[in-house]
Amino acid sequence: MSPVSANKAQSVGNGYYVIRTENDRVQQIKVNILNKRSTTLKLSLSVNTGYTQDSGVYAWDSAKIPNDSSLKYKLRDYVQPKTMTVSIPPKSTKEVGFTLNAPASYSGVLMGGITSVPDGGKETGVNGNTALKIKYAYGLPIFLKMDNVRAVPNMSANSARGGLYASKTAVLANIENNKPALLANATMKLSVTRRGEKTSCIRQTLLV
Repeated sequence: MSPVSANKAQSVGNGYYVIRTENDRVQQIKVNILNKRSTTLKLSLSVNTGYTQDSGVYAWDSAKIPNDSSLKYKLRDYVQPKTMTVSIPPKSTKEVGFTLNAPASYSGVLMGGITSVPDGGKETGVNGNTALKIKYAYGLPIFLKMDNVRAVPNMSANSARGGLYASKTAVLANIENNKPALLANATMKLSVTRRGEKTSCIRQTLLV
């Protein structure tokens, strides 16, 4: 799956979409899908809003995303259709498109992407018994910008509590970037202290 530039406001040189919307709110988002198989390929496509997973990875793999009070605009709300199913004949390429109707005014960057999932999955087994069914997906990120003003990320710590992470006792902290800007790299220093003390550090961790 590869992006197709529909006009001069769209940049696709790095394998993802960067779309400028200050002069044209309504645009076509087009992608080429190549089927290398010798059989027809049926895909389910969806346009989703971007979010940050607990691991810190940026994702757009789900129509339902975690609640985020700082998220004013959701990319999925401005694209039609939100989902579609397409069939690509063997050894051929098919172009499909979505219509974007961007907000009249916004700051920073709106992020999301197109996810494609083949219908069914690859079944493997012994003596005809299915042992495993694998589902895989392809993704294509989308970034919307209205102007050249660079939004600056702003990090805040919302909460911290004890809990389990990867089956181990841990301190779970909720960290939020409340500005419409992509935070590519960050270094965080986390310290755990005894209740009522600020200087007596029980454990200190540096996350990059």
